[in-house]
Amino acid sequence: HAIHGDLACRNILVFTIDENEPYRCRVKLTDFGFSRGSNIHASVAIGARTAMNIVPVRYTAQNIDFSSILREYQKTFGLKETGTLDEPTIELLNTPRCGNKDSPLSSSLLALANSKWRKNRLRWTLRNSSSRISHAQSLNIIRDAFEHWIKHIPLDIEQVCTICEADVVFNFGPVDGPSRMLAYAYLPEDGRVHFDSAENWIERFDHNGTNLFLVAVHEIGHALGLDHTLKDKQSIMYPTYQLIPKGDILRNIDRQWITDKYGVLDLYLGRFEMDFKLSPIASRLT
Repeated sequence: HAIHGDLACRNILVFTIDENEPYRCRVKLTDFGFSRGSNIHASVAIGARTAMNIVPVRYTAQNIDFSSILREYQKTFGLKETGTLDEPTIELLNTPRCGNKDSPLSSSLLALANSKWRKNRLRWTLRNSSSRISHAQSLNIIRDAFEHWIKHIPLDIEQVCTICEADVVFNFGPVDGPSRMLAYAYLPEDGRVHFDSAENWIERFDHNGTNLFLVAVHEIGHALGLDHTLKDKQSIMYPTYQLIPKGDILRNIDRQWITDKYGVLDLYLGRFEMDFKLSPIASRLT
């Protein structure tokens, strides 16, 4: 049926949806980077996201073409470019995913290209954990997720205590409720990685919850300086959540991206030389 009362959506004839769905879609498009930069405040009606819900906020400027933003989003994800909130578009917008943007503003591109850690050993910690997975097991999962990246590059990691200073800090806390924005992470050298505590985090690789390992590998990719990729839907850096067999966790495009940024780990010299340089015993011997 027709959705009325919103100038930007008046001619959308799709299917029965909640009357607040257009607001939710707008705030998601903004969150995901499809907001035309400075024109974010020119939309006819968008939502302001709080920690747990969406509050409608209205603006009156008329120089924004919301349908063009929808087309950009649809084109980016290979959907039919209708420029309307059709069923496939809403379904994709409602798919659980990472909270980092897909389409960074041009002013952010240079920062993204240059984002990498300038040290060869990173200290990391987990401040708290999910109520569904023990702290000890969460540590094991995150350590394993980290190892899947660093085994390809000349970078080492060191786990430190919960309250210790660290380069990469993982924590769980509220974001936007279950099955929406699963987690987000900041680029180097910020190091914050945040998981939504409302998610049903699980260790198993099935559809009965959100696998912590898969999301951790994705967010660590961001923490190491990688952006989302849309070239390969099986890439761990694809923005939406999907079950990937653990043995295939990093595809060629993922390994290429991370080694382009940090170089390739020399299996014979790289990690050994790094450990030798940083070892207190080695320092006393030189």
